[in-house]
Amino acid sequence: MFRANLTVEDMTRNAARVASLVRDDPDADRFILEEIDRRTGSLNGELLSVVIFSAASLEAEMPAACIDGFGNPVDVAGVCNSYSAAEVPTVAGGGAPVRTAFDSSTREQWDVVGIAIRYRQSSVTGVIDGITFEATTVEVIELDL
Repeated sequence: MFRANLTVEDMTRNAARVASLVRDDPDADRFILEEIDRRTGSLNGELLSVVIFSAASLEAEMPAACIDGFGNPVDVAGVCNSYSAAEVPTVAGGGAPVRTAFDSSTREQWDVVGIAIRYRQSSVTGVIDGITFEATTVEVIELDL
């Protein structure tokens, strides 16, 4: 479980780094989801959701409106693109379009973008139920050179 938690945190950091580099590319979300999808195969559990959001600061949390009361991802115009577990590999592979509520064309240099991942780790021993991990990383969008 400890390893899974560290892996999910690492996944989130790497995805935020990708977000800061691809910023306003029309396929920015696809590149971010590719990074996440590439790393989920090493875990024994299931990805629940990925939220790409606009953050006010480096200390910002994911806006609560991006997940509904049932834990389902929700898009919010100008705030977040939310992807379910089933959408991540499909969008990452180019089989579905990226979301546009938080349009990548509006992401500019020095803006702050965040990635929030929810992941459910299955019980290895059966003694305890699985555990849901949530990790969020916020990063400043890189200078365009």
